[in-house]
Amino acid sequence: MNENIKLIRTRHIPKEKIELKKDKVLYVDEECIISKWDVINPRNDISWGVSMYYLNRGYKISKMFDKEGNFVHWYCDIIRTHINGNEYEFEDMLLDIVIKPDGSYVVMDADEFAQAMEEDMITKEAACDALRSFNGLVRAVSDGEFDELTRKLDTYL
Repeated sequence: MNENIKLIRTRHIPKEKIELKKDKVLYVDEECIISKWDVINPRNDISWGVSMYYLNRGYKISKMFDKEGNFVHWYCDIIRTHINGNEYEFEDMLLDIVIKPDGSYVVMDADEFAQAMEEDMITKEAACDALRSFNGLVRAVSDGEFDELTRKLDTYL
């Protein structure tokens, strides 16, 4: 079943649509997809990771590791999911949160989100959905509920 799943990442800035052919789908249910991946472009800070796409919550949570297998940080993308049969397209909504090992976090790319809204790259409805998902994720992090969201990922490391 997992071999037939096609994952696609769509971004607005930069404009691109990529099939994630090398990602290995490890788990699928009606709530989430878990995949393991290597970086697309070589980097010094991270080498590979596991991601959980929450299909109805509007975010993807990735646990990232360096080439020695050391945990680097969590990277959370706000996404919209579009499903067509076995094809799952994840639209990057440009709002991201990096959660460091000490639990502190940094909001990323809010400027790109604003630009996408100004230039009508995303609809008002999509922007509102993204902000609601972002708010829910920030709340989970600040209220200490993030570990519960990521518990399932650890079983696939």
